[in-house]
Amino acid sequence: MRITPEERLDRLVHLHELGERLSQGDPTRPVNMGVWMSDRECGTVACLAGWATTEPWFRERGLAQSKVNPASPITIPSHQQLIGIRGLASFFGLTAKRAQSIFFAPSLSDAMLNLHATIKYYRNKAKTKET
Repeated sequence: MRITPEERLDRLVHLHELGERLSQGDPTRPVNMGVWMSDRECGTVACLAGWATTEPWFRERGLAQSKVNPASPITIPSHQQLIGIRGLASFFGLTAKRAQSIFFAPSLSDAMLNLHATIKYYRNKAKTKET
């Protein structure tokens, strides 16, 4: 199921808001862009996408967590039976390249820059269609 341009922007803006909160350094939600989400004895660590899967707003719209290996502490974002970057691209209505630029960024600040550019791109694209 494809999402509308309005839904895409809404989801991206909510992701940006989550990223802003995470950027403030919440000690209960440590960010590591190198892991989707990992529950360990010392606590949970996740990337931007991993933390999004814990937010009710995203979960209500179909973003979920999947365990590829039941014995592993790692969970992976999923959407409509697609996991990882494919699931994220589907959920946010992005091309694989745009999704990778956000979710495979080396740091949260890089992810936020790419997310900001993506939101700007889709806002401009929407404005162009209105005129």
